[in-house]
Formats: sequence, C-alpha cells, structure tokens
Amino acid sequence: GVTKGYAVVSVEQRLAGEAQFPYGLFDLKAAIRYLRANAAQYKLDPEKFALAGDSAGAYYAIMCAATQDIPGFEDETMGNAGVSSKVQAVIGFYGCYDLMKMLPPEMPEPPKGAAPGPGAGGPPMPDLYQSLVGAKPRAIHGLMYFTNPFNFITDKFPPILIQAGTKDQIVPPSQSQMLYDKVTEKCGEGRAELEFFEGWNHGGFSTDWYEPKHQGHIYQFLDKLFK
Repeated sequence: GVTKGYAVVSVEQRLAGEAQFPYGLFDLKAAIRYLRANAAQYKLDPEKFALAGDSAGAYYAIMCAATQDIPGFEDETMGNAGVSSKVQAVIGFYGCYDLMKMLPPEMPEPPKGAAPGPGAGGPPMPDLYQSLVGAKPRAIHGLMYFTNPFNFITDKFPPILIQAGTKDQIVPPSQSQMLYDKVTEKCGEGRAELEFFEGWNHGGFSTDWYEPKHQGHIYQFLDKLFK
C-alpha cells in the first residue's frame, strides 16, 4: 500500500483478569514514555503522538488522554520517569467510556430453595467489571469515579475523532455520543469529531471497519493536525 508517513506501534496492556484497574492504564502510559524517550532511535517525532484504540482499547486511549496531566494516573517506576506521556491526538472506535452505564441490570437473588433458573448448572460467566476493579462496581461508587474519563476531561484535552456503528450490539453507540458531548462542553466546538456509520455493528462483526475507504478519513483527521 501507499505509505502515509506514519509510524504505527501496537501496544498491549494488561487485561481484566490479569490485573485490576489502573494497571492497564499504567502500561499504556509507560509505553508512551518509552517511545518518546527513544524517539530518535525509532525515527519518531516526539511532538506528534496520536493514540488510537477500539472497544476496550478506545476506553484506555481516551482515559490516557483525559488524565495526562495527573501524576496519580501513571506509575513512573515502570520506566522513563520524567518523560511526558501526553498525546497530541486521540481516536476512539466504538468504545465504552462510562463503565457504570455499561453495567448489566442487577438480577434479584433467587429465593432460598427455588429451582435453578435457565442456564444454571453451567460455568458462571466471568464478571469482567468485577475483574477489572476487584469488587462489584455498584458497591464502590466512589472508586468507580476514577475509572470514568468524563470526570477528568478539561479544555486541554487533545483533538479527537470518535467513530461508532449505529447497530453496535456490544457497546451502545450512545457511549460515543456522550464522549463527543463532554469534549465539546469542555473544549468548545471543533475539538471533537463524531461519525456514526449507519447499520455497522461492533468491530469484529462488521468488516466495514477494516476497508481502505474507511481508513481514509482517519488519515484526513491526522493529516489536518500533523502535516
């Protein structure tokens, strides 16, 4: 394919079940510090870092951008202390942002001695939210405040492109609308761009996300900022 002039680095963070919040965020910021500290070696421009993620990765990308001026949201013992973990642009694809609004409805406890309900007897589904924060989120409202990027977005939030499908069956597209509204409220018109794609499902279910024609707008967004 035609080169666009961007270097791409794929970063892993520890997942729910491997480590609780905020270790995944610490991992991502450590990777940014490492890349900025070694920018010359990798031929990167340390002043032009963009962060993109999809689904849970979008959550971490936006969380990283929202908290980039708050020392408590990174662990500098992981390397390159004193190097900035800021990014100059961020992109979120079909992300979940306000985790409390993503919680499934609470199921009442069955009465003692009741027959098991449908599906009982099989292995229980892991509660990803409980794995991520180490407790039932509704029981730790105060701590869940710190998982919500909306609580930390200020007028210094970087330019953002937000995309979602209207038929997403994994993450409600309203999450993307809420992010757009919050950035616009704090930063004014023009800081955030929001695109909904009619009929598209979550990534992995709709292959449209991976088509070259879709990638084009992502490069337009970056070129406008960086070139």
